[in-house]
Amino acid sequence: MSHHPPLAPQSFTPSGPSSHQPFPNTTHMSHHPPLAPQLFTPPGPSSHQPFQYNTHMSHHPPLAPQSFTPQAAIAPPITPGFRSGPSDSDPWRRELKKCHDNLVRKIEKSNELTMEDRRICFEYVNDVKAYQNLVVYTYAHIKCCTRDKRLLDELKRKITEWRGLHGDDLRILRNHRTIRDSLEKLLDQSRAQCPVHVSVRFTPGHVVPHDDGIALRNLLVLCGRDYEDEFYSLANDRAQVIVDLLEEVLRHSSIDAATHARLLRYIIRLSRKSGRLPCQLLLNIGPLQMNLRANGGSAIIYTASYNNRFVAIKRSHLPRLNECRKQFVSEAVIWSHLKHENIVPFIGVIEKDHGLWLVSEWMHKGNVRAYIDSVGRGNCDLRHLAEGAVKGLSYLHALNPPIVHGDLKGYNVLVDFHENACLVDFGISHTDDSRPWLDSSKVGRQDAALNWIAPEIILGNAESLRMTLETDMYAFGCVLYEASGDVLLLLLTSSRLQIYTGNTPFDKENVIKCLEQMKRPSLRGLEEPIKKLIGECWQDKPEKRTKARDADKALRNMKKSQFLSSIGF
Repeated sequence: MSHHPPLAPQSFTPSGPSSHQPFPNTTHMSHHPPLAPQLFTPPGPSSHQPFQYNTHMSHHPPLAPQSFTPQAAIAPPITPGFRSGPSDSDPWRRELKKCHDNLVRKIEKSNELTMEDRRICFEYVNDVKAYQNLVVYTYAHIKCCTRDKRLLDELKRKITEWRGLHGDDLRILRNHRTIRDSLEKLLDQSRAQCPVHVSVRFTPGHVVPHDDGIALRNLLVLCGRDYEDEFYSLANDRAQVIVDLLEEVLRHSSIDAATHARLLRYIIRLSRKSGRLPCQLLLNIGPLQMNLRANGGSAIIYTASYNNRFVAIKRSHLPRLNECRKQFVSEAVIWSHLKHENIVPFIGVIEKDHGLWLVSEWMHKGNVRAYIDSVGRGNCDLRHLAEGAVKGLSYLHALNPPIVHGDLKGYNVLVDFHENACLVDFGISHTDDSRPWLDSSKVGRQDAALNWIAPEIILGNAESLRMTLETDMYAFGCVLYEASGDVLLLLLTSSRLQIYTGNTPFDKENVIKCLEQMKRPSLRGLEEPIKKLIGECWQDKPEKRTKARDADKALRNMKKSQFLSSIGF
């Protein structure tokens, strides 16, 4: 089983268009506290509508323009607490400063605000680092339209309360929802008295002004980078708020590639360490009629009907509930950000009986081994299946950051209704650039199928075992060899790797002994192109193994007859 959305190659264009597409909507489950109206999205029917300037409806005469130049003390830099260095050397700090400067210019040029009003706005902007545009808009609307002293006093009280967060940027992020909800509540109350705002300049196009969204996501990048230890030590509800915010920002279609890559790293690591799942992935689902399909070593697979589609449901039955939850959370988060024709589509997560059930599209033809056995080797396009598997792997490896599958084998290559091979099972997947202490996950021999694990993992230091892009390619060579033979498993003897029917008669020590002697399966009888490709995947030195994109190219250039004749047809 496996899931969605894509990333783009690394480049940073803060204001440029994005290659990322919006993520499909998922229904929220009530177990997690719901988010306030979606960040960066246009207001729905029940949200705040923009207060448009209308001379016929407005009952407040426009104020005469006033000249005003803010004092230096009124608008200090916006980046206290971050690592030292000029802001123009850091694209995210530069974007924060740009948002700040845009707001300062709006306040300076306002015809609706008196000099005293502007002074107060500058003071409020300096006191609150999140939702600064929304703060100014709320003040301007209450002061110029509603003119309700009670609401102004309440806003002042809130600003004074939030002033204590100003020196702690991570606390600001943890409390961002409280700040946003409080401001929107004040707007609701003032809107009941005066629904039309006299100012075009301060009227936001969204519930949350666009610049506030940009500032918030740049604040996220800087906190994750500059307060790394504290950021990844968040737990419980504190981690939940940040994980939800990260997911919310990542769903924004206009986010640039470099920011998307950083925030994706953050959410994968933080969710894995904390065991907290973004509430956006939860499905609000009623009782399901489920049918048992498979019972594996770590999970049970069911099928069911959901939203008029046939789905697979993966439920863990591991005894270590905390570690099991973290693994399922990690799998769900990674899977939800993958979208490719050769990745099994992910639908969402059901939280039930204190556990997580992963829901994905059902692959009607089963895993690649079962499919080949059922239709016969002469009746299926083996090269097409191999191409599909390597295309999915190439997609993972080309992401920013690259994703290591970590458990590639025939069982985890499924075949869809159109006979395309799709990768599944991202339970031990991780970003290629991550560190073990950040991921809180060590890949041991029990986590992946031994016969598909690269020698450097089996023979390496047990305390620092780490799957890589290169170990994925070794496993892909095993999948190719698997598809070229007659049976399910690669088995090892004292002299060479061989293929046998039935179960493995040897214990794991024999496998390790053969790998210590650097032995590989015999490729005798295979034609040169497929033999060459498998050999390049099985290179002893990881850095010499072929890349996924090169394996994809080699398979595309290979004649179908060469692949078929290599297996005896």
